[in-house]
Amino acid sequence: MTVAEEKLFWHDGPEPESWDEAARRCVYSIYSMNLYSMDTLEAMRSQLDWLINIGTGKLVTTKEMTEEEFADSWRTLGAVARNAAKKLNILDYSLERPGPKIDELTSVLIKKQKDYGHDNISRFGRLGLLVRVHDKIARLENLARREADPENESLRDNYMDVINYCAIGMMVEMEWFPLELSIN
Repeated sequence: MTVAEEKLFWHDGPEPESWDEAARRCVYSIYSMNLYSMDTLEAMRSQLDWLINIGTGKLVTTKEMTEEEFADSWRTLGAVARNAAKKLNILDYSLERPGPKIDELTSVLIKKQKDYGHDNISRFGRLGLLVRVHDKIARLENLARREADPENESLRDNYMDVINYCAIGMMVEMEWFPLELSIN
C-alpha cells in the first residue's frame, strides 16, 4: 500500500450507521496511522497551524483541499498527538494490544458526546474545532515552557482531548458527526 493509499484507507467501505461507530472508526484510524517520525509538541503546533491556515482560508494554495483531505489532516494531527504523548510516557499507544487503548479513547469520546450533544460542534464546525484544539495545544505549550504540573485536568486528559477532537474533526469533514448515538 502506498502512503497516499494508506492515508485514505480509513474511509473506504460502507458508511457508519451510528455516531459511536464513526467515532471508533476515526479513533482507530488515528491510532493505526503509520506516522512515527513526528512525535513532539512542536510538531503538533506545526500541524495545527497548517490546519488553521488552510481551514480559515489564510493560506493561499494552488489546490483547495477536499473534505476527505482535510479529514486526513485531522487524522495526522491526532497521530502526532498520540506519538508525542507516547514519547513523554503520558499515554502508552504502542501497537501491542491496541484494542483497550482504542476502547478507552472511544469510550471517553462517546461519554462526552452524550453530555454535550451535537450542538456544541455543529454550530461552529471546523472553525470551532480548530479553536478548541488550539486551546489544548497552547495549554500544553504553556505547561512545558513553565515546566509546571497542571493544577486542573491532567496532561493525559489533555492529550486524549486533542486526539478525540481530531477524531471529531474527521467526523465533521466526512459528514458523520450528525449521526445519532446507538449507545444509550
